[in-house]
Amino acid sequence: MRLDDFWLFERQAVDPEAGGLFNWSGYKDPTSARRQFDQNGLLGPDAGRLVVSTGGTVIGDVAWSRVTYGLPTWWCWNIGISLLPEFRYRGLGTAAQTQLVRYLFETTPAERIEAYTDVQNKPEQRASEKVGFTRDGVLRSTQFRDGQWCDLYLYSLLRQELETGPGYGYGELRPPAGEAVSEAVSEAVSALPFRPVGRPRRCAGRARYARSAGARPAGRRAGP
Repeated sequence: MRLDDFWLFERQAVDPEAGGLFNWSGYKDPTSARRQFDQNGLLGPDAGRLVVSTGGTVIGDVAWSRVTYGLPTWWCWNIGISLLPEFRYRGLGTAAQTQLVRYLFETTPAERIEAYTDVQNKPEQRASEKVGFTRDGVLRSTQFRDGQWCDLYLYSLLRQELETGPGYGYGELRPPAGEAVSEAVSEAVSALPFRPVGRPRRCAGRARYARSAGARPAGRRAGP
């Protein structure tokens, strides 16, 4: 998220079409996202938001938040997505959600990622299943929308299912390799309200484990 992307949140806050039929729950404060951005760049330990873009055009955003079950250590992520109406029904949401779950599994120790959607939202149900999510059940009268309480389907995806489910290989919209990546990352970081304090150290723990144990860590694909 960069400062020049905040028109997206402003539009979603006041335009029901931009919010979407199944995301719209009334007008919101269009400046609330900016206040949160000033605090942590919209990337906190318990929640985060990223923009979705294609061809350099911002088309929506994805978000995630921590969900706990009984104890703080029993937690998982719940994700969501909102695309502008002119970019829906093209498979872009499926690609974005695929990349998001990969990112969360690669950078956090979560074992489970959840997503829920209205029982009438057929396109998002299909997108979730393409990513590899499994429908766990129905959450009855959970979301108040259009003057009534609505049922939701709860979906989940486990870490070991990511590379074995139907969503593996879908949504390969990764940035180009090499200098283009460094330039894009530097540009994004420079827009945040904080600065990196040093070069991260290489994590060699996984490689050491593989050599000492004589096997690759569970959940990783074998190399060539």
